[in-house]
Amino acid sequence: MNVKSLVWAKEPELIALRRFFHQHPEIGGQELATSQKIDQELTAAGIWHQPVPGGGMVAVIQGAGEGRTLLLRTDIDALPMEESPTNLKQQKAVCSQNLGAAHTCGHDGHMAMLLEAAKLLQEHRGEFLGRVVLAFESAEETGNGILPLMDELMKLGRIDGSWGIHLLAELPVGKISVDPGPRTSTPIHFGVKIIGKGGHASRPDQCVNPLDVFTDIYQGTNHLLAVEASPFYPVKHGIGVINYGTVTNIIPDTLTYQGSFRVLHFDELGVPLRAAYFKMVDAICGRYGARYEIFKDLPMDMAVVNDPACCQLAERAISKVLGDQFLCSCHPWFASESMGIIQKHWPGVFAFVGIANKELGSGAAHHSPYFDIDERALLYGVAATVQYTLDFLEQTTPVDHPWPAKTPAQMLGMA
Repeated sequence: MNVKSLVWAKEPELIALRRFFHQHPEIGGQELATSQKIDQELTAAGIWHQPVPGGGMVAVIQGAGEGRTLLLRTDIDALPMEESPTNLKQQKAVCSQNLGAAHTCGHDGHMAMLLEAAKLLQEHRGEFLGRVVLAFESAEETGNGILPLMDELMKLGRIDGSWGIHLLAELPVGKISVDPGPRTSTPIHFGVKIIGKGGHASRPDQCVNPLDVFTDIYQGTNHLLAVEASPFYPVKHGIGVINYGTVTNIIPDTLTYQGSFRVLHFDELGVPLRAAYFKMVDAICGRYGARYEIFKDLPMDMAVVNDPACCQLAERAISKVLGDQFLCSCHPWFASESMGIIQKHWPGVFAFVGIANKELGSGAAHHSPYFDIDERALLYGVAATVQYTLDFLEQTTPVDHPWPAKTPAQMLGMA
């Protein structure tokens, strides 16, 4: 197969697919038209597939004989937000036609790339051995689709490895990162209710103000990160929700807040940091004479960690099909991705494909209303996917990867 020429011949179809998905976004769990379009494309290509209730869709391409099995995965949901009709410089080529939903993270491109790669592999299935499993994950942004999808994937027999792509606003178009090791973070979500003693704002001396308690906890977290967090393992902390009071002259009894830590190394940093944090909360509340309740405690073990051997294979594949100049290295991305759960079961590569182009106006941050892509990136992503698939299936040595001790539900902090 001359992969590059085959992919470039699909450019009009590839861009049309991405634009269809972009114009018809649907938020997680509601991807009805999206799934219908995926079904139509797979049916037209003659690819066996079936829906996964609550999880999306799976499909299988069978090669010319027995061999390895590679899983190719994409996400299919949009975000519950409005997008701007302009990017960082000019009018976008297409914009969402569905109020309250927008593909401002790149999932429209992910779907288009996987579908076109699948069609090429189906057309040339007589030229390779083994199987290609396709996974179209519903509700990736909320994490609600991965468990039913994993249940279905485990029914499909042995899978030897995995591959996924995320378009990345931080990289210029024409650059692909397949670095080994941690690539996205895992979140440790928490929610705490502080119970003090309310009263009139004119007599704070008669109160135990939960805001004072929270302020000490928030400031104490900076000290905690300096003392408890190893300098060799990066961590981020953020508070996203605070509920406190309703009027200006009353100190309320309670304050609730929710936030998260994000780490790349769950066992080495996430586990001890979570324990130290709640120990600190307990101590500060005790000092003030306040009580507390933990109503959210979700330590997730889902960092994306690329397999070194698979990354070496990916580098060679990208160099072969596109050229060395397309390869680059980049720092891990502190977003979170359910691809990490897939990789814990089947080792592989989560590739970052650049979409930034100052002249076009693409490169706004993910989840920004100005987010847009340079559609040339889709060609590079398809070419990398097809070439990596062929090269992976050619390998005959067993993939050494122990089955994880945790179930997917345990990795999500739900069991």
